[in-house]
Amino acid sequence: MLPKARVAVFGQLLEIQLALAEATGLEVVLQGKEPFLWQETMDRHPLPAEIFIVDARLFPQVWSQPFPPEVAVAALGEGDSPSPLWEGQHGRRRFFPLPVDPYDVVAWAQWLFPVTGRVLAPKRPSGGHVVAVTGAKGGVGKTSLACHVGMHLSREGLQTILLDLDLPASDAGLFLGMEGGPSVLELLGQMDLFERGGWLERGRHGSGLYLVRGTGRPDLAQMVERKDVVEMVGWAARHFERVVLDIPSHLSDDLFYQLLELSHLLLLVTTPDAMALQRSALLLNLLAQMELPPGGEIHVVVNRLRPGAPGKEIVRHLLGRAPAAEIPEDPRSLDAGPGNQSLLLGRGRRNPWQEAVAGLVRPLVKTPVSPVKQPSLWEEIRRRWWR
Repeated sequence: MLPKARVAVFGQLLEIQLALAEATGLEVVLQGKEPFLWQETMDRHPLPAEIFIVDARLFPQVWSQPFPPEVAVAALGEGDSPSPLWEGQHGRRRFFPLPVDPYDVVAWAQWLFPVTGRVLAPKRPSGGHVVAVTGAKGGVGKTSLACHVGMHLSREGLQTILLDLDLPASDAGLFLGMEGGPSVLELLGQMDLFERGGWLERGRHGSGLYLVRGTGRPDLAQMVERKDVVEMVGWAARHFERVVLDIPSHLSDDLFYQLLELSHLLLLVTTPDAMALQRSALLLNLLAQMELPPGGEIHVVVNRLRPGAPGKEIVRHLLGRAPAAEIPEDPRSLDAGPGNQSLLLGRGRRNPWQEAVAGLVRPLVKTPVSPVKQPSLWEEIRRRWWR
Protein backbone atom coordinates (compact mmCIF):
# COMPACT_ATOMS: atom_id res chain seq x y z
CA MET A 1 0.00 0.00 0.00
CA LEU A 2 1.46 3.32 -1.05
CA PRO A 3 1.52 6.23 1.44
CA LYS A 4 -0.79 9.21 1.41
CA ALA A 5 0.21 11.46 -1.49
CA ARG A 6 1.11 15.12 -0.92
CA VAL A 7 0.20 17.55 -3.70
CA ALA A 8 1.56 21.04 -4.44
CA VAL A 9 -0.48 23.30 -6.75
CA PHE A 10 0.95 26.41 -8.44
CA GLY A 11 -1.29 28.70 -10.44
CA GLN A 12 -4.86 29.97 -10.58
CA LEU A 13 -6.35 26.50 -10.46
CA LEU A 14 -9.09 26.92 -7.88
CA GLU A 15 -11.33 24.14 -9.23
CA ILE A 16 -8.43 21.72 -9.26
CA GLN A 17 -7.46 22.69 -5.72
CA LEU A 18 -11.02 22.05 -4.50
CA ALA A 19 -11.24 18.73 -6.33
CA LEU A 20 -7.91 17.59 -4.91
CA ALA A 21 -8.90 18.60 -1.40
CA GLU A 22 -12.00 16.38 -1.68
CA ALA A 23 -10.12 13.41 -3.13
CA THR A 24 -9.41 10.49 -0.82
CA GLY A 25 -5.73 9.82 -0.41
CA LEU A 26 -4.55 13.21 -1.68
CA GLU A 27 -3.46 16.07 0.57
CA VAL A 28 -2.79 19.57 -0.77
CA VAL A 29 0.19 20.72 1.30
CA LEU A 30 1.19 23.77 -0.73
CA GLN A 31 -0.56 26.15 -3.11
CA GLY A 32 0.48 29.50 -4.48
CA LYS A 33 0.19 31.99 -7.33
CA GLU A 34 3.55 33.78 -7.08
CA PRO A 35 6.70 32.80 -9.04
CA PHE A 36 8.96 33.33 -6.00
CA LEU A 37 7.08 30.64 -4.06
CA TRP A 38 7.57 28.20 -6.94
CA GLN A 39 11.32 28.90 -7.08
CA GLU A 40 11.67 28.69 -3.31
CA THR A 41 9.91 25.33 -3.34
CA MET A 42 12.13 23.99 -6.11
CA ASP A 43 15.25 24.96 -4.16
CA ARG A 44 14.22 22.83 -1.18
CA HIS A 45 15.58 19.35 -0.68
CA PRO A 46 13.75 17.15 -0.10
CA LEU A 47 10.75 18.55 -1.93
CA PRO A 48 7.61 18.94 0.19
CA ALA A 49 5.33 16.96 -2.16
CA GLU A 50 5.38 13.96 -4.48
CA ILE A 51 3.02 15.50 -7.04
CA PHE A 52 3.37 18.99 -8.56
CA ILE A 53 0.56 20.52 -10.63
CA VAL A 54 1.69 23.68 -12.41
CA ASP A 55 0.00 26.21 -14.67
CA ALA A 56 2.90 26.58 -17.11
CA ARG A 57 1.48 29.82 -18.53
CA LEU A 58 2.27 31.55 -15.24
CA PHE A 59 5.40 29.54 -14.44
CA PRO A 60 7.28 28.98 -17.73
CA GLN A 61 10.44 28.00 -15.83
CA VAL A 62 8.85 24.60 -15.15
CA TRP A 63 10.20 23.42 -18.52
CA SER A 64 13.84 23.94 -17.57
CA GLN A 65 13.57 22.94 -13.92
CA PRO A 66 15.27 19.61 -13.03
CA PHE A 67 13.21 17.22 -10.95
CA PRO A 68 14.24 14.10 -9.04
CA PRO A 69 12.84 10.87 -10.49
CA GLU A 70 10.43 10.31 -7.61
CA VAL A 71 8.46 13.49 -8.42
CA ALA A 72 5.49 13.47 -10.81
CA VAL A 73 4.71 16.75 -12.62
CA ALA A 74 1.47 17.66 -14.39
CA ALA A 75 2.09 20.81 -16.45
CA LEU A 76 -1.09 22.50 -17.69
CA GLY A 77 -0.60 24.70 -20.74
CA GLU A 78 2.50 25.12 -22.86
CA GLY A 79 3.65 28.49 -21.51
CA ASP A 80 5.58 30.96 -23.70
CA SER A 81 7.89 28.41 -25.35
CA PRO A 82 7.40 25.07 -27.10
CA SER A 83 6.92 22.26 -24.66
CA PRO A 84 9.93 19.93 -24.33
CA LEU A 85 7.51 17.14 -23.41
CA TRP A 86 7.32 16.16 -27.05
CA GLU A 87 11.14 15.96 -27.30
CA GLY A 88 11.36 13.15 -24.76
CA GLN A 89 13.37 15.21 -22.25
CA HIS A 90 10.85 14.83 -19.44
CA GLY A 91 9.01 11.63 -20.23
CA ARG A 92 7.74 11.19 -16.68
CA ARG A 93 5.55 14.30 -16.87
CA ARG A 94 1.92 14.16 -17.87
CA PHE A 95 0.82 16.99 -20.16
CA PHE A 96 -2.68 18.48 -19.95
CA PRO A 97 -3.79 21.13 -22.49
CA LEU A 98 -6.06 23.92 -21.25
CA PRO A 99 -8.90 24.01 -20.46
CA VAL A 100 -8.67 20.85 -18.38
CA ASP A 101 -11.28 19.05 -16.33
CA PRO A 102 -10.14 19.18 -12.68
CA TYR A 103 -11.26 15.60 -12.17
CA ASP A 104 -8.93 14.48 -14.97
CA VAL A 105 -6.05 15.75 -12.85
CA VAL A 106 -7.47 14.06 -9.74
CA ALA A 107 -7.80 10.75 -11.60
CA TRP A 108 -4.19 11.04 -12.79
CA ALA A 109 -2.94 11.70 -9.26
CA GLN A 110 -5.02 8.90 -7.75
CA TRP A 111 -3.82 6.48 -10.41
CA LEU A 112 -0.22 7.35 -9.53
CA PHE A 113 -0.86 6.98 -5.78
CA PRO A 114 -3.72 4.48 -5.25
CA VAL A 115 -4.21 4.89 -1.50
CA THR A 116 -7.96 4.69 -0.88
CA GLY A 117 -8.98 2.66 2.19
CA ARG A 118 -9.38 -1.03 1.41
CA VAL A 119 -8.58 -0.96 -2.30
CA LEU A 120 -5.61 -3.02 -3.46
CA ALA A 121 -2.78 -1.14 -5.10
CA PRO A 122 -2.86 -1.66 -8.90
CA LYS A 123 -0.21 -4.37 -8.89
CA ARG A 124 -0.53 -7.90 -10.08
CA PRO A 125 -1.99 -10.04 -7.32
CA SER A 126 0.12 -12.96 -6.17
CA GLY A 127 -1.28 -16.41 -6.90
CA GLY A 128 -3.25 -17.37 -10.01
CA HIS A 129 -2.62 -15.96 -13.45
CA VAL A 130 -5.11 -13.30 -14.58
CA VAL A 131 -6.27 -13.31 -18.21
CA ALA A 132 -8.06 -10.17 -19.44
CA VAL A 133 -10.35 -10.44 -22.47
CA THR A 134 -11.57 -7.21 -24.02
CA GLY A 135 -12.04 -5.31 -27.26
CA ALA A 136 -11.66 -1.75 -28.46
CA LYS A 137 -15.37 -1.64 -29.37
CA GLY A 138 -18.46 -3.59 -28.44
CA GLY A 139 -19.92 -6.52 -30.30
CA VAL A 140 -16.64 -8.10 -31.44
CA GLY A 141 -17.06 -11.38 -29.52
CA LYS A 142 -15.06 -10.80 -26.34
CA THR A 143 -17.60 -12.50 -24.07
CA SER A 144 -17.69 -15.58 -26.28
CA LEU A 145 -13.89 -15.77 -26.24
CA ALA A 146 -13.76 -15.27 -22.45
CA CYS A 147 -16.22 -18.15 -21.94
CA HIS A 148 -14.26 -20.49 -24.20
CA VAL A 149 -10.96 -19.58 -22.51
CA GLY A 150 -12.43 -20.29 -19.09
CA MET A 151 -13.93 -23.62 -20.15
CA HIS A 152 -10.73 -24.76 -21.83
CA LEU A 153 -8.62 -23.99 -18.75
CA SER A 154 -11.12 -25.81 -16.52
CA ARG A 155 -11.10 -28.89 -18.74
CA GLU A 156 -7.30 -28.91 -18.53
CA GLY A 157 -7.64 -29.47 -14.78
CA LEU A 158 -6.98 -25.89 -13.62
CA GLN A 159 -9.33 -24.33 -11.07
CA THR A 160 -10.66 -21.37 -13.05
CA ILE A 161 -13.14 -18.57 -12.38
CA LEU A 162 -14.72 -16.20 -14.91
CA LEU A 163 -15.62 -12.72 -13.67
CA ASP A 164 -18.17 -11.03 -15.92
CA LEU A 165 -17.28 -7.38 -15.35
CA ASP A 166 -19.70 -6.02 -17.94
CA LEU A 167 -21.88 -5.19 -14.97
CA PRO A 168 -24.99 -3.64 -16.58
CA ALA A 169 -25.25 -6.17 -19.45
CA SER A 170 -23.83 -9.43 -18.04
CA ASP A 171 -24.37 -11.91 -20.86
CA ALA A 172 -21.67 -14.49 -20.03
CA GLY A 173 -24.33 -16.64 -18.38
CA LEU A 174 -26.31 -16.57 -21.62
CA PHE A 175 -23.34 -17.90 -23.59
CA LEU A 176 -22.75 -20.64 -21.03
CA GLY A 177 -26.42 -21.56 -20.83
CA MET A 178 -26.56 -20.74 -17.11
CA GLU A 179 -29.55 -18.85 -15.77
CA GLY A 180 -28.43 -18.79 -12.14
CA GLY A 181 -25.21 -18.32 -10.29
CA PRO A 182 -23.87 -15.69 -7.89
CA SER A 183 -23.53 -12.10 -9.06
CA VAL A 184 -20.80 -9.56 -8.41
CA LEU A 185 -22.89 -7.90 -5.71
CA GLU A 186 -23.34 -11.21 -3.90
CA LEU A 187 -19.66 -12.05 -4.17
CA LEU A 188 -18.59 -8.71 -2.68
CA GLY A 189 -20.65 -9.38 0.43
CA GLN A 190 -19.81 -13.06 0.87
CA MET A 191 -16.27 -13.67 -0.35
CA ASP A 192 -15.34 -15.17 3.01
CA LEU A 193 -18.04 -17.83 2.60
CA PHE A 194 -16.16 -19.35 -0.33
CA GLU A 195 -13.44 -20.59 1.98
CA ARG A 196 -16.07 -22.51 3.95
CA GLY A 197 -17.26 -24.19 0.75
CA GLY A 198 -20.52 -24.64 -1.09
CA TRP A 199 -21.45 -21.07 -1.89
CA LEU A 200 -20.06 -20.83 -5.45
CA GLU A 201 -21.25 -24.30 -6.49
CA ARG A 202 -24.48 -22.89 -7.92
CA GLY A 203 -22.34 -20.88 -10.34
CA ARG A 204 -20.34 -23.85 -11.60
CA HIS A 205 -20.54 -24.79 -15.28
CA GLY A 206 -20.51 -28.39 -16.50
CA SER A 207 -16.91 -27.91 -17.65
CA GLY A 208 -15.86 -27.08 -14.08
CA LEU A 209 -15.65 -23.33 -14.71
CA TYR A 210 -16.91 -21.06 -11.94
CA LEU A 211 -18.90 -18.02 -13.11
CA VAL A 212 -19.60 -14.78 -11.29
CA ARG A 213 -22.19 -12.84 -13.26
CA GLY A 214 -22.54 -9.08 -13.55
CA THR A 215 -25.55 -7.40 -12.02
CA GLY A 216 -27.55 -7.39 -15.26
CA ARG A 217 -29.15 -4.05 -14.36
CA PRO A 218 -27.73 -0.53 -14.75
CA ASP A 219 -29.14 0.63 -11.41
CA LEU A 220 -27.50 -2.27 -9.55
CA ALA A 221 -24.24 -1.79 -11.47
CA GLN A 222 -23.93 1.70 -9.97
CA MET A 223 -23.75 0.12 -6.51
CA VAL A 224 -20.44 -1.59 -7.36
CA GLU A 225 -17.47 0.71 -6.73
CA ARG A 226 -14.13 0.60 -8.49
CA LYS A 227 -12.24 -0.45 -5.36
CA ASP A 228 -14.66 -3.34 -4.91
CA VAL A 229 -13.89 -4.71 -8.38
CA VAL A 230 -10.13 -4.47 -7.79
CA GLU A 231 -10.45 -6.21 -4.44
CA MET A 232 -12.56 -8.95 -6.02
CA VAL A 233 -9.90 -9.67 -8.68
CA GLY A 234 -7.25 -9.95 -5.98
CA TRP A 235 -9.47 -12.32 -4.00
CA ALA A 236 -10.05 -14.51 -7.08
CA ALA A 237 -6.31 -14.72 -7.81
CA ARG A 238 -5.64 -15.91 -4.27
CA HIS A 239 -8.21 -18.73 -4.45
CA PHE A 240 -8.06 -19.88 -8.07
CA GLU A 241 -5.25 -21.00 -10.34
CA ARG A 242 -6.56 -19.03 -13.32
CA VAL A 243 -8.80 -15.95 -13.40
CA VAL A 244 -10.52 -14.82 -16.61
CA LEU A 245 -11.83 -11.24 -16.75
CA ASP A 246 -14.52 -10.28 -19.27
CA ILE A 247 -13.84 -6.52 -19.43
CA PRO A 248 -16.24 -4.17 -21.27
CA SER A 249 -14.95 -1.75 -23.88
CA HIS A 250 -15.03 1.36 -21.70
CA LEU A 251 -11.78 2.96 -22.84
CA SER A 252 -12.51 6.24 -21.01
CA ASP A 253 -12.93 4.51 -17.63
CA ASP A 254 -9.92 4.38 -15.29
CA LEU A 255 -11.07 0.96 -14.06
CA PHE A 256 -10.47 -0.44 -17.56
CA TYR A 257 -6.73 0.32 -17.35
CA GLN A 258 -6.49 -0.63 -13.68
CA LEU A 259 -7.81 -4.11 -14.51
CA LEU A 260 -5.27 -4.44 -17.31
CA GLU A 261 -2.51 -3.58 -14.85
CA LEU A 262 -3.66 -6.49 -12.70
CA SER A 263 -3.48 -8.90 -15.65
CA HIS A 264 -0.71 -11.20 -16.84
CA LEU A 265 -2.12 -11.67 -20.36
CA LEU A 266 -4.44 -9.56 -22.54
CA LEU A 267 -6.52 -11.10 -25.33
CA LEU A 268 -7.68 -8.25 -27.56
CA VAL A 269 -10.62 -9.24 -29.76
CA THR A 270 -11.40 -7.42 -32.99
CA THR A 271 -13.34 -7.96 -36.17
CA PRO A 272 -11.85 -7.33 -39.64
CA ASP A 273 -13.95 -4.23 -40.32
CA ALA A 274 -12.18 -0.87 -40.61
CA MET A 275 -13.69 0.76 -37.49
CA ALA A 276 -12.80 -2.11 -35.15
CA LEU A 277 -9.25 -2.34 -36.51
CA GLN A 278 -8.73 1.42 -36.26
CA ARG A 279 -9.88 1.54 -32.65
CA SER A 280 -7.79 -1.54 -31.82
CA ALA A 281 -4.71 0.16 -33.27
CA LEU A 282 -5.32 3.26 -31.13
CA LEU A 283 -5.79 1.12 -28.02
CA LEU A 284 -2.58 -0.84 -28.69
CA ASN A 285 -0.61 2.41 -29.05
CA LEU A 286 -2.08 3.72 -25.80
CA LEU A 287 -1.31 0.50 -23.92
CA ALA A 288 2.27 0.56 -25.22
CA GLN A 289 2.74 4.08 -23.81
CA MET A 290 1.22 3.05 -20.47
CA GLU A 291 3.18 -0.24 -20.40
CA LEU A 292 0.00 -2.27 -19.92
CA PRO A 293 -0.24 -5.07 -19.14
CA PRO A 294 3.03 -4.84 -17.17
CA GLY A 295 4.58 -7.84 -18.93
CA GLY A 296 3.52 -6.60 -22.37
CA GLU A 297 1.80 -9.91 -23.16
CA ILE A 298 -0.94 -9.01 -25.71
CA HIS A 299 -2.49 -11.42 -28.24
CA VAL A 300 -4.83 -10.14 -30.97
CA VAL A 301 -7.75 -12.38 -31.96
CA VAL A 302 -9.63 -11.66 -35.20
CA ASN A 303 -13.26 -12.80 -35.08
CA ARG A 304 -15.84 -13.24 -37.87
CA LEU A 305 -13.24 -13.61 -40.58
CA ARG A 306 -15.01 -14.27 -43.88
CA PRO A 307 -13.62 -16.86 -46.30
CA GLY A 308 -11.13 -15.29 -48.68
CA ALA A 309 -10.80 -12.07 -46.66
CA PRO A 310 -7.23 -10.68 -46.27
CA GLY A 311 -7.12 -11.40 -42.53
CA LYS A 312 -3.51 -11.63 -41.38
CA GLU A 313 -2.21 -9.20 -43.98
CA ILE A 314 -4.54 -6.31 -43.17
CA VAL A 315 -4.29 -6.88 -39.40
CA ARG A 316 -0.50 -6.94 -39.53
CA HIS A 317 -0.52 -3.73 -41.59
CA LEU A 318 -2.96 -1.80 -39.37
CA LEU A 319 -2.01 -3.16 -35.95
CA GLY A 320 1.69 -3.75 -36.47
CA ARG A 321 1.43 -7.39 -35.43
CA ALA A 322 0.04 -10.63 -36.79
CA PRO A 323 -3.09 -12.06 -35.13
CA ALA A 324 -2.48 -14.85 -32.67
CA ALA A 325 -5.73 -16.55 -33.68
CA GLU A 326 -8.37 -16.23 -36.39
CA ILE A 327 -11.98 -17.31 -35.93
CA PRO A 328 -13.91 -17.71 -39.20
CA GLU A 329 -17.50 -16.65 -39.60
CA ASP A 330 -19.68 -19.74 -39.88
CA PRO A 331 -23.15 -19.10 -41.39
CA ARG A 332 -24.43 -22.36 -39.84
CA SER A 333 -24.01 -20.85 -36.38
CA LEU A 334 -26.75 -18.31 -37.07
CA ASP A 335 -29.35 -21.05 -36.69
CA ALA A 336 -28.49 -21.45 -33.01
CA GLY A 337 -29.97 -18.10 -32.08
CA PRO A 338 -28.34 -14.98 -30.63
CA GLY A 339 -25.89 -15.47 -27.80
CA ASN A 340 -25.50 -19.25 -28.05
CA GLN A 341 -24.17 -19.87 -31.54
CA SER A 342 -20.50 -19.99 -30.55
CA LEU A 343 -20.99 -22.72 -27.95
CA LEU A 344 -23.42 -24.79 -30.01
CA LEU A 345 -20.82 -25.13 -32.74
CA GLY A 346 -19.21 -27.84 -30.65
CA ARG A 347 -22.22 -30.19 -30.94
CA GLY A 348 -21.09 -32.70 -33.50
CA ARG A 349 -19.24 -30.27 -35.72
CA ARG A 350 -15.89 -28.54 -35.91
CA ASN A 351 -15.63 -25.69 -33.42
CA PRO A 352 -13.16 -22.99 -34.57
CA TRP A 353 -13.43 -21.27 -31.19
CA GLN A 354 -12.08 -24.28 -29.34
CA GLU A 355 -9.23 -24.68 -31.83
CA ALA A 356 -8.26 -21.00 -31.50
CA VAL A 357 -8.46 -21.01 -27.71
CA ALA A 358 -6.34 -24.16 -27.42
CA GLY A 359 -3.44 -22.36 -29.08
CA LEU A 360 -3.93 -19.11 -27.19
CA VAL A 361 -3.92 -20.52 -23.67
CA ARG A 362 -1.38 -23.32 -24.16
CA PRO A 363 1.32 -21.35 -22.27
CA LEU A 364 -1.15 -20.73 -19.41
CA VAL A 365 -1.79 -24.44 -19.02
CA LYS A 366 1.90 -25.22 -18.58
CA THR A 367 2.98 -22.12 -16.64
CA PRO A 368 3.27 -22.80 -12.89
CA VAL A 369 1.70 -20.41 -10.43
CA SER A 370 4.31 -18.31 -8.67
CA PRO A 371 4.02 -15.28 -6.40
CA VAL A 372 4.83 -11.92 -7.96
CA LYS A 373 7.40 -9.73 -6.29
CA GLN A 374 5.79 -6.46 -5.27
CA PRO A 375 7.81 -3.37 -6.29
CA SER A 376 8.85 -0.77 -3.78
CA LEU A 377 7.42 2.75 -3.76
CA TRP A 378 10.16 4.32 -5.86
CA GLU A 379 10.39 1.33 -8.22
CA GLU A 380 6.68 1.73 -8.90
CA ILE A 381 6.99 5.46 -9.58
CA ARG A 382 10.00 5.01 -11.85
CA ARG A 383 8.25 2.28 -13.81
CA ARG A 384 5.28 4.54 -14.51
CA TRP A 385 6.87 7.93 -14.97
CA TRP A 386 10.60 7.59 -15.70
CA ARG A 387 10.76 6.72 -19.39
